[in-house]
Amino acid sequence: MVSSGVRREKRHTNNQLITSTSSTPKRTIDHHKPSPASRLPGRAAVVALLKDICSVTFSRSSGPGGQNVNKVNTKAMLRMPVGKAHFLPSHVREELSGSPYYTKSKDILVHSDSSRRQHENLEECYQKVYSLLRKLDEVPGTTTPEQKERVQGLMKMNDLKRKDVKRHQSAKKASRRSVRKDF
Repeated sequence: MVSSGVRREKRHTNNQLITSTSSTPKRTIDHHKPSPASRLPGRAAVVALLKDICSVTFSRSSGPGGQNVNKVNTKAMLRMPVGKAHFLPSHVREELSGSPYYTKSKDILVHSDSSRRQHENLEECYQKVYSLLRKLDEVPGTTTPEQKERVQGLMKMNDLKRKDVKRHQSAKKASRRSVRKDF
């Protein structure tokens, strides 16, 4: 019998059943934490919200693969209606119209057929949508004074180099001009 302070976990790894006991509860760590400037929730929360509003279809994949390609519906197509994505900040919803995945029906349509397994292709679709949303939600960071000084120094060096090239070209063209002699 397990005491009240001990928790038993079962995990499947490579078709093996592993049982472990722990006296302290384990914390789950979200490796896809949003940056402090981001307004989107973490990846797990976004994917859960996407599963509620998105429609998924599977079809036969294209390309090489023999019978697997011809018989199994592994290609995943995920359609996210932008109008139903109320969890997105308004600026992200507006910027989605410039996405290459944006369709005339005002949806985001993502597909994947890179794997032979449906669930891997579906996860890749969710990852593509999440990456797109994170990219559109990024807020540029602040510039440190050291970065400003470095940029100003680079601009100054570029300006000096440009003027030096200009002087050199001018001197070269001046040397080609014929000298007018009055007789």
